[in-house]
Amino acid sequence: MTWTCQETRRHWAQDDELPESALEHLAACPICQEMVELVAVVEPADSRGADTEATAIAGLLSGMQRDLRKERGVLAWLRGCSTPLRIAMSMSIILLPAGAQLAFARRADLSEFPRPFLLIALSAYMITAAFATKTLLAPLQQPKSVWSVRMAWMASLWLPLLFAALSPDDGSQVAARLDNSVSFLRQAISCLRYGSLLAIPAVLSLALLDRQLARGKRFLFVAACTGGIVGNLILLLHCANPNPSHLLVGHATIAFALLAGVGVVTLVRWMVSQRQ
Repeated sequence: MTWTCQETRRHWAQDDELPESALEHLAACPICQEMVELVAVVEPADSRGADTEATAIAGLLSGMQRDLRKERGVLAWLRGCSTPLRIAMSMSIILLPAGAQLAFARRADLSEFPRPFLLIALSAYMITAAFATKTLLAPLQQPKSVWSVRMAWMASLWLPLLFAALSPDDGSQVAARLDNSVSFLRQAISCLRYGSLLAIPAVLSLALLDRQLARGKRFLFVAACTGGIVGNLILLLHCANPNPSHLLVGHATIAFALLAGVGVVTLVRWMVSQRQ
């Protein structure tokens, strides 16, 4: 017979061993693979605990499959991919705007900007984005730890503030020759809008690739903070204004703007669900 996820769930609920006919299905189903690994790491103290764990795992798989069956096309395929592939796709979406920025619209003073500061900032932003992505898209048998989640959002919020405060603005940059008629607030808002818009695909990729359907305030909070890091990575390669005040107002606030946007979307969805 053709093995299905329902058969796998039934065997787990009954605490039966999976037969050989299940191997072909498991080889092609990343979700079932992760569920098998999840079962392997659970070591209950007694048989009653084993029954409870098996029932809980079966219920988790049942709910996930029910949600995935509601989806069609590309979205269902994305969430059904293996975890390394989902992380790779999300990181590609995160790094693509920065790569395009560097290739086609790089900052005017890139050759004059202090190379050590630039390399340290770029490395810190990319490492933080990769760490947050790996944390948010972790497989089922590796639940998101409180420590990892806290480190992800703290680094995403504080690194832009730190680099803004330490920006090497010595008055010799191209930004010093910018038209003074352009107001400080106008420049800051322009960068905030630019960075936020280009960071939205990164936030969406994390939400679309999450197997738990981006549920929970914690996931959305960290995803928005990660978007802030992505926006600052792009602006680091785009904006030639090294003034710390400009960076604090126009760059470091991207995460807060995305958090506000996520909050508004969540509120609208809640209001629509209440009316239904």
